[in-house]
Amino acid sequence: MARSIVAQVEPTILEWARLTSGYSMEEAAKKINVTPVRVGAWESGAQSLSMPQLRQLADVYDRPLAAFYLASPPKEPKALHDFRHVAKGVSRPSSPELIAEMRQARYRRTVALDVYDQLNDKPPRFTLRASMNEEPVTVAARIRDLMHLVGIQNGRAVDAYRALALLRVSVEQWGILVFQMSGVEVAEARGFSLAESSLPIIVLNAKDSVTARLFTLMHELAHVMLRDGGICDLGDDDVEVYCNAVAGSALVPADLLRQALETSEHRSGTTWNDAELEDLAHRFTVSPEVIMRRLLDAGLTTQKAYRSKRDEYLKRYAEMLRRKSSAPIPQPVLVLSRAGLSFTQLVLEGYHQDRLTLSDVSNYLNVNLKHLPEIERRVTKRVLSLRTGV
Repeated sequence: MARSIVAQVEPTILEWARLTSGYSMEEAAKKINVTPVRVGAWESGAQSLSMPQLRQLADVYDRPLAAFYLASPPKEPKALHDFRHVAKGVSRPSSPELIAEMRQARYRRTVALDVYDQLNDKPPRFTLRASMNEEPVTVAARIRDLMHLVGIQNGRAVDAYRALALLRVSVEQWGILVFQMSGVEVAEARGFSLAESSLPIIVLNAKDSVTARLFTLMHELAHVMLRDGGICDLGDDDVEVYCNAVAGSALVPADLLRQALETSEHRSGTTWNDAELEDLAHRFTVSPEVIMRRLLDAGLTTQKAYRSKRDEYLKRYAEMLRRKSSAPIPQPVLVLSRAGLSFTQLVLEGYHQDRLTLSDVSNYLNVNLKHLPEIERRVTKRVLSLRTGV
């Protein structure tokens, strides 16, 4: 029987790849069906691994095989600020899935910068700024104007999905790459952002409800405008509270909320039933939870009522996720959902101007080339739809 070829890799690279992918020895060993002792022996240099085993590790760690043949571990980018609610003194390590999504987002930004360079073009610089010295309503009003939120909420969006698509494109037009992740649980992160001066990134969690993603998009936009990106669960950190206030005011301005209440059936009191909240949520294309938050901000409900409703919504959403259909999503739809219109258009333009190969396109969009014609058709249709408002 022929012996397996030994993989000639530096042990320190094996340890670097595991740690930067978020795996313990025990987790990595379980993934490839070996013992933790074996993984430790590989990383210490006491034992060699075979090429098939290296390929397994590369797949688990989501790293190209070539990365394992570096002479020494490369310098990792600065870790994102973690705004998630964490008990004092207790760390909250990111899952391998979230680490992979953050690496993917950085990779796509690097690709976009490279494509701009190959097209002899300069990437747009993100110039919108905000400061926590400003009132959230002031920043929110600026966002509403710049992102054309009035037009989106006044009938152009037939439902929340279209509202998200329109708002996502509005944000992208200011030089932000907006992606979606699908492998991370909502309880871990609702989104994250990288506040770069050129091609900053916002990533939404596709597992979240569509109205929640609308809110997260505005929340992360506030982070980017503050030049203070990070991992978010919309918690109670000071910056998170500020960005929540900006997002809430942008989507549901206090004056428009009061106008809407004048035509609602609710007459007085701080108690709101589901029908009333759903009606207001529909008017502003947000979730009932956001409406309750805005009612609380306006002094039209109590903290107790808000918390009670919020707990109720969280339970409902957890149940909805449990029952959610796992029907496969067509690849062209998935590509546009994850990569966004701006990034996908840029890659296709690079290909049509002979700066990228079909192999590049397949790699950058992470798609089988047989789906390319349908992706192009959908991109063209989306662009025409946005131009005509249909």
